[in-house]
Amino acid sequence: MNTSDKTQNPEKDPDITGGRYNPYSKGDEINLMELVLILVKNWRMGLIVFLTVLAGAAIYLVVARPVYESHADVRVGKVGFGGSGDTPLYLEEPEVAAKRLSEKYRVNDRFYTVLPRVNSVKVINKDIIEISTIALTPEEARKKANDAVSDILQHQDVIYTENMEKYKQVKEQLTENINMTRKTLAETERRIGGMEDVNPVLAGVLIDNKNSLLGRISDMQDRLQNLEFFSKPPRTFETSVIKQATLSEHPSQPRYMLFIALSMILGIFLSVIVIFLVEFSCNVKRLLREGN
Repeated sequence: MNTSDKTQNPEKDPDITGGRYNPYSKGDEINLMELVLILVKNWRMGLIVFLTVLAGAAIYLVVARPVYESHADVRVGKVGFGGSGDTPLYLEEPEVAAKRLSEKYRVNDRFYTVLPRVNSVKVINKDIIEISTIALTPEEARKKANDAVSDILQHQDVIYTENMEKYKQVKEQLTENINMTRKTLAETERRIGGMEDVNPVLAGVLIDNKNSLLGRISDMQDRLQNLEFFSKPPRTFETSVIKQATLSEHPSQPRYMLFIALSMILGIFLSVIVIFLVEFSCNVKRLLREGN
């Protein structure tokens, strides 16, 4: 081999390739027809791999226990006072209610896999909480969803009752303050009657105190009147179930058709990979033998 051959074909230079002929040159191109012929030649091997993957998928589908889902929607209730500028308020903010329910039922705990369980709790359409549950039977899934719905309804009632109790306590305290202020006002009026002739200056001070007390009583009476109304605020609408817990006829997991389709795709992919790996391994061994 002359120097020009070495320069033009370095892959064939024994000094570069370690004394062995390298059949792969930079000018080689992948022939699509050759790849197809390789697949056709080893079709039995590919079929075995493909059927093995399908058999594994079939065994899993037979062994896996079906899981059923149930869904329910709850609208969070509001209270309002009917004023022209008043906006009804949520008994409990939907996001807060959803978070509380998620924490109670350990929705975000990846290690909690006990069935039946609440699978997801999320807010949709601003004031609607969607609850999703999973279980081994449709009845258990629906029962779990109904339990979560009952939890929301009961908690909303508790919040309403607690708020009413707070209003009641404030009203009682305000009523007591009004009665004490009235006693002070009566005492001031009595002192004014005895001071007008004796000490006009002191009488003037007492009259100012009287007017101040009258203003305080008027303000507290206004607050008391508002509290009387607020202590029984009308519910704009009750917390209600707008979608009853569903009873699923078909399991949500495993999804048989999807699982079979993915298994077929995986089987084809692995079959091609195995064929080419085996073919590549055989070629390398053959080339090594020829080189020796």
